[in-house]
Amino acid sequence: MLEKAKKSLGVVVLTGLTFLFTGLWVIPLNLYNEHKLDNKITCNEENVPFEASYIDNATISFGDEVKQRKGLNGVRELCSNGHGKVISSKTIREPTNEVIFRGTKYEPYIEPVQLVEDKYEENSEGYAARCIDGTGSYSTGSGTCSWHGGVDFYF
Repeated sequence: MLEKAKKSLGVVVLTGLTFLFTGLWVIPLNLYNEHKLDNKITCNEENVPFEASYIDNATISFGDEVKQRKGLNGVRELCSNGHGKVISSKTIREPTNEVIFRGTKYEPYIEPVQLVEDKYEENSEGYAARCIDGTGSYSTGSGTCSWHGGVDFYF
């Protein structure tokens, strides 16, 4: 009698295992529950990262970069069953690659110009030479400014 009642409910218990009685089929209940999980579908969106494309440009100085177009992530929808297995994937928006111009223009190096002091200042005292230490000398021969570091220049 108890066995008939359980059959009418659709569940049969034999030797500790639980079976689902469908009328035509007897299915172990654990397999039936797994099948129900397969039918539970969840969908999530995820970002698809963009990539950067570099283009050499001879009008930009070497080492400089100019962003021509900003990148934009794409979006993809992933649907999975109750076990986490992906069963479908659909692209909603393709990613837009970032475009960067990379400079290849070489510019010649120019030495910076150093300003030279005007050593030929006005000679109001009538000196013949200016010594390295800044003193003046009336001498023009050998030994001029010998005690003052040598001759810086002659007037």
